Amino acid sequence: MLRKGIQETPLFVTFDPLIRAVNLRLVDISVFESRKHVGVNLVIMAENRDTTVEDCATVHKIVAPRLNLLYDTREVGIEVSTPGLQRNLKDVHEFTLYEGKRVRIYSTVLKGWISGRIETVREDSLTVRDVIVEDTNEQLECKSVEFDEIQKAKLEYRWEDRPHGN
Repeated sequence: MLRKGIQETPLFVTFDPLIRAVNLRLVDISVFESRKHVGVNLVIMAENRDTTVEDCATVHKIVAPRLNLLYDTREVGIEVSTPGLQRNLKDVHEFTLYEGKRVRIYSTVLKGWISGRIETVREDSLTVRDVIVEDTNEQLECKSVEFDEIQKAKLEYRWEDRPHGN
């Protein structure tokens, strides 16, 4: 099931404005702590272009000083990466970042996978365009999907991107 509320977590609230200031978006942030070590993973993306290694390096330079201050008694390891071509979407917030992108969704209502392009995202649902219901090969122009019915979702990358893969 999808999480909700990553945008309200303290680290997201701290780092999202800093990352936006360099025209990038924070997709996800997670922390793994032990007694002597803290690992922080950030996933970032550029809005209207491909995300580069330089973007990851820029974000690392921005967040490292603050994380070292925050966890001053422990060693901090920081990993900054891109979402990848087939990222599993973990939080409802991520759908807003990928409007216009292809997605595969496992619907608990349909008990199967649907794929299409994210058209709009609302508070409780999203609209997917150029939809194909994979088990039946049924094609729909548009489908509304409630977030509560999404068991799993991931970005779908196609080399030749045409509606329904045709």
